[in-house]
Amino acid sequence: MEIIAGYMMVRKPFYNFMSSYRTNTEFVLEPVDSIYYQGFQRMEWYDVDTYFLEKRLPEKFMAKYEEIIKSEYFNLFVDLARTEEDVFLFMNLDEEIPVKNEVIVLSSPTLNAIYSGVFVSEDLVEWLGYDIWTLGGWSLIRHAIFENRQLCLLENNPVNEFGLFDTSESMAQFVQEYNALGSSDKVDPLIDGMPVEAIRVGRLTIQS
Repeated sequence: MEIIAGYMMVRKPFYNFMSSYRTNTEFVLEPVDSIYYQGFQRMEWYDVDTYFLEKRLPEKFMAKYEEIIKSEYFNLFVDLARTEEDVFLFMNLDEEIPVKNEVIVLSSPTLNAIYSGVFVSEDLVEWLGYDIWTLGGWSLIRHAIFENRQLCLLENNPVNEFGLFDTSESMAQFVQEYNALGSSDKVDPLIDGMPVEAIRVGRLTIQS
């Protein structure tokens, strides 16, 4: 058994869009050397949130969804369902959601402590690697490498086939080089004292 913080619905790589505020358009987050980013920051809960904001979410689901998004009050912005049953409840809202989305699990010392940790069977998770999280719920890997195309970071910090790091030990070197780029305004700089943590990301092997 593995300890995880919880479950998250995210867009699959081909449906993971980012917005351009200048042109008011959306486009797929492009791969780097045919590698797509498959961390936690992938339009998480986007389709459910659309139901919620448009007041189309069935009343019986409201309390459960409000429970999922409560982590925003911790300024984590990593919203997790506590059980497989809860996340698949939303995955089955309509026929299109499971086509565009998948269920991942997250694990880190901070998240596991806040969510008290839940157990998941090892054979139900395909571990993809480690993402680098910071306050506000954004991924430094996504921001620096996949959005801002600072590919110089890959020289000393290669990502795996899922666009993540294979071990949490890669974080220190990556953050040091990230901060250097931040000083040159090539990426958004980190505020002094801002928490940064490696989050282990896995994909459920059963998606329904």
